[in-house]
This record gives sequence, structure tokens and C-alpha cells, in this order.
Amino acid sequence: MKGSDTMRFCNHCGRLYDENKGRCSCRAKVKRQYKHNEFYDTQQWRAVSRAVRVRDFNLDRLSMFCSKIGSERCKYDETYKLLYCFLIDAYGVDRTHSTGSALLVHHIVPRNECYAKQYDMDNLISLEYHTHEYIHQLYNTKHKEQVQKILLEAVQTVLP
Repeated sequence: MKGSDTMRFCNHCGRLYDENKGRCSCRAKVKRQYKHNEFYDTQQWRAVSRAVRVRDFNLDRLSMFCSKIGSERCKYDETYKLLYCFLIDAYGVDRTHSTGSALLVHHIVPRNECYAKQYDMDNLISLEYHTHEYIHQLYNTKHKEQVQKILLEAVQTVLP
């Protein structure tokens, strides 16, 4: 394919864009401003994040996991219920079969907490932008450790 060598994954949304045409169009739409970090511009990070997206079928892995597990777990796991209800949504919109249009690769254990895991594929998960934002909101609550356990479980679960 002509020009395919100029296609890049956006560091913010995960979509492919043509580097010759400038930056990805998502930059104007990003609500949360991420502090620029040179780490995300390295070749090693780009390769690992690309591998995570491939492993996760370019979809929100948490959504796929919740779709596989279903709602039964909500009865006894409060944190899972928070995640599941967010994905199903109060408006009846089913996000468990997401298109993965705005994928980010998320560090389950943040880089600033464990530098050694920053490239560990078992510590990385593909999430859609809104799911990623919600996960970070939950990280600022009492649910952080339980959310991390669920995300790690999602990474370790074999999905179709």
C-alpha cells in the first residue's frame, strides 16, 4: 500500500493517522490534557503499545471481559458492578461491544508506582478513552486496588 510507511498510531487516541498529513485529528477533541512525557514518544513504548492493541484485538479489553463474565458477578463484587454499570450505561447504551475507536494503552499499576512494569504487557490494557477516564476516576477512590485486580484479571483471561 503506497504511503503505508507514514501511518502512525496516535499516542492519545490510538487511531492510525497519516504522519505526512500532520497530527491526528483527535488532538483538538482531547478533553483531558495529558502532561507531555517523552516516554510516550519512544520507539520502545510505541512497539509495546502496538503489541498490546494487537493482543486486545484493537478493542477495549475491559468491555470484552465484562461481556464474557456478564452481570452475575455484580451481585457480590461492588467494584465490578461499578465498572459493569458504567459500560452498560444508565441510558441502556451497551458499551460492552465497543468499536475501539479511541484506544489508549493503560498502565494498570501506574508508571510512577512501579517503573519496572512500564513495558510489562501483563500490566498494560487497551481501553477506550471514556473507559480510561473512568478508571482514573476510580483510582482516586477506595476502589483503586480492586479495580487494578479486575483489570489484571481481564488481561489474564483468554478472550475470543
